[in-house]
Amino acid sequence: MGSLLLALCSALAFGTSDFLGGVAARREQVLRILVVSYPVSGLLMMLVALVAGGHATPAALAWGAAAGVALALAAWTFFVSLATGPISIVSPVTALLGSVVPFTIGIALGEEPGILGLLGVGLALAATVLVSLSPDADTAADRPFTPQVATLTVVAGFSFAMSFVFTGRIPAGTGLTPLVAARWAATLVVLLVALSRRACAPPTPGPVLGYAVGVGVLDTVAHTTMLLALQQTLLSIGSVVISLFPAVTVALAVVLLGERVSRAQIVGLSLAAAGLAFISG
Repeated sequence: MGSLLLALCSALAFGTSDFLGGVAARREQVLRILVVSYPVSGLLMMLVALVAGGHATPAALAWGAAAGVALALAAWTFFVSLATGPISIVSPVTALLGSVVPFTIGIALGEEPGILGLLGVGLALAATVLVSLSPDADTAADRPFTPQVATLTVVAGFSFAMSFVFTGRIPAGTGLTPLVAARWAATLVVLLVALSRRACAPPTPGPVLGYAVGVGVLDTVAHTTMLLALQQTLLSIGSVVISLFPAVTVALAVVLLGERVSRAQIVGLSLAAAGLAFISG
């Protein structure tokens, strides 16, 4: 499977996972959803790693654990930012940082995407920001972008970015065991936070519990394809393609929930398609 297709599969799985998580979060506390989805993902990743085989070195396991902690921190600070600050600012800033930082690090490491690749990345970066703008989002007047919210937003975006970077550092041939370390490191962080917030109880049996399990399954697919994609392509390219996952979330919300889509989001979806065309060329 080509690296671009793997990156697209990862974006699709991440976007669908966020959609299910968002629907579930309308009915239940986020942490009560995460205490189900993260362990489910960890268990599934163990099974997949056993089938995949490979020999994981201590360094690969360390990179995997670092990626897991970074992603857990990103998820937590992002949700807190959305709950306390203006979504219209928090979401696009987080998305932009999550794309630009790994792209910049990839270039600093000596990667050369080429002219078409750079053009495609530029379009994809713009698309990521535009599709993150919700027409129904709270504005800064409703929920001010305070220094605390700004700090949380920067931490979220930077943590998302570093999860890409750390995953990309896992060498090929080590199998999927480093992702097991990633998922259980993330699970430990989530459980500790949930324990401190007294939110360790899972949702009662029903649709929300099903959504939480679905998030865990999709996260397993997303991280597996992300690792394979970043091992086969440039960090500066693969991370930006995977970061297009908000477009999937928006598309599902429009189709399945009948949510409005803004002109900016329509432009963003168009730019995403154009960016992918240039990258694949």
